Amino acid sequence: MDSETYISSVKAVVSSDPQGIRRPPLDFDALAHTPFRTALERTVRPAPLKRLQIPRRGMRKNSLRLCLHEVEAISAQSLQPISFALMKAEWLNVESDVAPKLAAAAEKWLNAWRMEDSATVTANSMKMYDIAKQLLKDRRLSLRDPEEDPASSLLLERDVDVQYLNEEHLIGCLRQALVVGVVAPPILIGSICNHLSRDKELQRKLRENPSLIPAAMEESIRLYSHYRGFARTTSKEVHLHAQVIRLKEPVTLCYTAANHDPEGF
Repeated sequence: MDSETYISSVKAVVSSDPQGIRRPPLDFDALAHTPFRTALERTVRPAPLKRLQIPRRGMRKNSLRLCLHEVEAISAQSLQPISFALMKAEWLNVESDVAPKLAAAAEKWLNAWRMEDSATVTANSMKMYDIAKQLLKDRRLSLRDPEEDPASSLLLERDVDVQYLNEEHLIGCLRQALVVGVVAPPILIGSICNHLSRDKELQRKLRENPSLIPAAMEESIRLYSHYRGFARTTSKEVHLHAQVIRLKEPVTLCYTAANHDPEGF
């Protein structure tokens, strides 16, 4: 995709945050989002993530066990948000008592966003902002290993002008990371469970040959995307497939449509 024609800095999600706040890296254009992505990606490489492998496995099992005990079918809503919040807390190295607060705020925020309840969206967004602000304040006083701590990594990163990143943007980036880590995983896992429940042959194949699971995960994310609301905005009038996309008109992306395009694949 042409990143100069289809930009993220106007509208990257439909429907947008009612506060109209632009948070990096999702709501920034290239190359402005690069230092934020670089800082976060530094902490999700294979080596740093090894420290999370054992707690992550335990949290996953606990979450699924609770789902199977309480409901007949696994769905994105039934997966326990607290488990993902605990995992997010481990990655961010925040105190354990923060995880339940994060889970509650993120769940209320997501449901309100879906129902277009602006007041509840804003109220719970501010709770997550408070968590992000406190985390950044703590790291300014006590910096940690940037290879293992997202906030410390962000504090040490420089922009294209070799300047430290803006305080407001640092907080916004951490606030966005809080939501992404709690909202996306249950939706993704629910989508995968739904697909495997329908494709019994694929389920059997993966059970018999677990080495196929990494490729199956990649294929699931690419071909059966769990998100439908991401968008770009045109920076100029575009003529595409006999359609006219006007200047500053948001265009939602349905990733699965492109990934199933017979001309491309």
